[in-house]
Amino acid sequence: WTVAATGSWAGSAEPGETVSRAYEVTVPDDTAAGAWELVGEVSYQYQSGRATLPVAGSLVVVPAVVVGAVTATPESVHAGDTATVSTVVENVADEERSGELVLGVPEGWAAPAAVPFTVPAGEQIEIPVELTVPLAVTEGDAALTASIGEADLERGTAALEVAFVNPPARIIDHVDLGVADSERAHGLSASSASGINIEAGLTRRYTNSAAPGGWFEFDLAVPSDGPFLIRAVETFDQAQLKTYDVLVDGEAVHERRFQRTEGGAGSLSYQFLVDRPELTADGTVRVRFQDVGADYDPSIADVWSLPATGGLDGGNLAADAEVTAKSSLEGGGWGTGRVVDGLQQSVAGGSKGYTSNPPATSIAAEEWLAFDFGEQRSLDTVVLFPRTETSDDQPEDGTDGAHFPRDFVIQTSADGTEWTTVKQVSNQADPGASAQSYGFDPVTTRHVRILVTELGRPTTEEGRLGYHRLQLAEVELRMLARA
Repeated sequence: WTVAATGSWAGSAEPGETVSRAYEVTVPDDTAAGAWELVGEVSYQYQSGRATLPVAGSLVVVPAVVVGAVTATPESVHAGDTATVSTVVENVADEERSGELVLGVPEGWAAPAAVPFTVPAGEQIEIPVELTVPLAVTEGDAALTASIGEADLERGTAALEVAFVNPPARIIDHVDLGVADSERAHGLSASSASGINIEAGLTRRYTNSAAPGGWFEFDLAVPSDGPFLIRAVETFDQAQLKTYDVLVDGEAVHERRFQRTEGGAGSLSYQFLVDRPELTADGTVRVRFQDVGADYDPSIADVWSLPATGGLDGGNLAADAEVTAKSSLEGGGWGTGRVVDGLQQSVAGGSKGYTSNPPATSIAAEEWLAFDFGEQRSLDTVVLFPRTETSDDQPEDGTDGAHFPRDFVIQTSADGTEWTTVKQVSNQADPGASAQSYGFDPVTTRHVRILVTELGRPTTEEGRLGYHRLQLAEVELRMLARA
């Protein structure tokens, strides 16, 4: 640093008079950004003595290049998606400057390579960086940091929302924890203090934090020829730290250590990758949620096994579509509008879904549901959610999966008159309470129709009466193919 006085001191000062002198301080180019203290002293003569006083000041050295706005596009993404993070970099110096932009990502994400840049004097540029969301990820905001140095002005932040759409469309298997039929079908067993109830509006199973070391486990169908994802919906009743392990066939495959900061009841989804071919060759694994005896226990509402790919979370394109049917019962919890109301299971005293009416006297009856978007939309997947048993249904009547279509085609149309078949399904097995997903090559259309030519198994009582219907709790139309 160099200091040079400018001007000259006054020779004297009268009582009450203020005098000043300026100094020019030159800051070297390699000076670190931040606040710097300047110190010195001033002396003056009074009568026969001399007084010396300390003086001090400070200045802030601003970086030659500063970070402006940092934005992520799109703002909300799904596992496996790609986002673009754009950072504005401004050169406030009077000569060209160069550097590197580094994008900081959450733990477990793959950080993009540093991006070199050059900014002309007095100008700004925007630097885009592509970022891929990992398949193993937790729902919520992911914090991103763009930096070109260590000073505050050389750093900027953005948040990228990671969202899940449940149930995912490409399901291998699903365990609805807290639901007796689903747990029984998957051979669930648990430690003595484990229990079930409803939390955050979802049925769930917990190990019980009052009994450390608890567990529950079940069978899960998985691919026999490669890696797969396990997705879980976790419930909370307050801000808390969850600490537990997930084991597959006795081998630890995931450590869950998650701090929820939001208060009150709630839920979130997370998923992780399992790549252990020696465990999955027979197409079935035993999954255990094991409390580790610290903090809070696992509390799980749903578990899915999924293919190890992105594009599992397309939204429901039919949510705002006009729904029509060949026949429909409108009332008593049933209706065409009920099949796109976002409720993927039938609700006691509420939405049951859609049912054809009057009933047919044979399974060889034609029924259909049609969806009009009102505009052209692209899709490649239809997900059908079966009617499920509720507390106001007749017990042991075989309600889960009843009246699910056996033979049907999925069709599209530009005008709602001329139809093209994009998917044919024959001999569909009884789904029980599990959603069924049907994929096909992407198509852009305004109208979609599910044309049923053979109805499925009725409930026990309706079968006794010879009644046959088409019934669904929900229909979702999705676009899962992503660039």
